[in-house]
Amino acid sequence: QFPLDVFLAWELGQRTYGSTTRITIPTIRPGASSEDRGRVANIYTYSLSKHLLIPTTGCKATLFGGQFLATAIATDPIYLCEGPWDAMALRHALRKAGRPGVTFAVPGAGIFKEDWRRYFSGRIVYVCYDNDLAGHRGQHKVWDVLRGVAKELHFLHWPHERPD
Repeated sequence: QFPLDVFLAWELGQRTYGSTTRITIPTIRPGASSEDRGRVANIYTYSLSKHLLIPTTGCKATLFGGQFLATAIATDPIYLCEGPWDAMALRHALRKAGRPGVTFAVPGAGIFKEDWRRYFSGRIVYVCYDNDLAGHRGQHKVWDVLRGVAKELHFLHWPHERPD
């Protein structure tokens, strides 16, 4: 069980449509410039009944957790997760253990954009994707994009009996 501040840090919201409740998860731009930094880039809706992450129509796919990069120390490692729930849980675990680190999440294992490289340049990066086919393919995509950009690139491999 997580304390409320875990969810507040990610600026989560809740929307109810009749009997359907959904969680809203904004993605905040880390921003290359001060005028871009901190702006909402997309608002994803998570369907509790369908376990589905739905982006806002017309918005581009963006990284979750961008708001934490602005306050991070340049030597803090970056943990890249597959999905916002994993990133929230890992960020909480890092804080509880007193460990440094910035947690980002992709909106899906197969999504990793070339223009996100700037956030990882010269950083130590740990990729924490699910141990399934989509996660393995996503890791290869991250490798292709960040190889030679990140200072170090590490891949966490979950045991087969715990793929998620």
